[in-house]
Amino acid sequence: MKKNLSYYLKLKYETRMRYDEDDKAWFVSFPDLHGCLADGSTEIEALKNASRVKKEWIKSALEEGWEVPEPSLPIEVSGRLTFRPPKSIHQQLIK
Repeated sequence: MKKNLSYYLKLKYETRMRYDEDDKAWFVSFPDLHGCLADGSTEIEALKNASRVKKEWIKSALEEGWEVPEPSLPIEVSGRLTFRPPKSIHQQLIK
């Protein structure tokens, strides 16, 4: 398969969202796409802007001949979590 814009847009890139109290805005970034960042006054607006910005980022990178990274592989997890809670919490869990 040729790795064109359509190919990269189908990939699932990690998306990070945070609210900045000082700016009163939501920010969305894609860690695998260095410098690809969008914002919005609401979560929905920020995500819509992020989708548009990601597309433009990839398109520009391809036009410039830059390497477009594929999404990092997710860390594999077993679903099992082992920990030692304090006795008081352990008692509550048993109840």
